[in-house]
Amino acid sequence: MIDEEFSAALRAYHEAWHQYRYDPARQRGEAVLKQRFLAAVGSERGPELWAAIRALQAEADRVPDLGGPLTNYIDAIYAWAATHPEVDPSEMRAIIDPLIFNHR
Repeated sequence: MIDEEFSAALRAYHEAWHQYRYDPARQRGEAVLKQRFLAAVGSERGPELWAAIRALQAEADRVPDLGGPLTNYIDAIYAWAATHPEVDPSEMRAIIDPLIFNHR
């Protein structure tokens, strides 16, 4: 069963990350990603959801690269994502996309 709250938090994280990526504040070295995320999801549950997203990211970071073409890694990361049915697959892109694009 999909956890709608967590999936919405991932959506907010992805949007905040996208804005942060192109923000001049980032260019100046300011840490604005977490603040934008917390503003989007609220300060009551925000810190807990932030920690859960960071834990999921850390888990994804540990998916091994089996070598060979990039598609091998993509297959491995999608297989890992399938082990988390509580996360809406369309929102899992907030975790997967940066890993794939930054991987090699």
